[in-house]
Amino acid sequence: MEISRALRACGWDAARYEYVGSYRKRVRTLNFVGENEFFEPYGSLRFLFPDRSDADTVIFQNLSSLGRNIARDWKRILAADAFF
Repeated sequence: MEISRALRACGWDAARYEYVGSYRKRVRTLNFVGENEFFEPYGSLRFLFPDRSDADTVIFQNLSSLGRNIARDWKRILAADAFF
């Protein structure tokens, strides 16, 4: 929850989480996929590309081919993973 809050404070897109229950042991989020959007993990999406390697450079090249915003978001995910 705190990571999501910090990312949103930086102006990045991140799911909003909230505690559920009186003991704050469970967390939930609303559906973050908008109308006419879908969520597909890269693990299955990578089969659309000729090079299915797990190398970071290949993953970035494959995602970058889908658009500038996707490349930017991938870099943000890596940065958030490194920071937190």
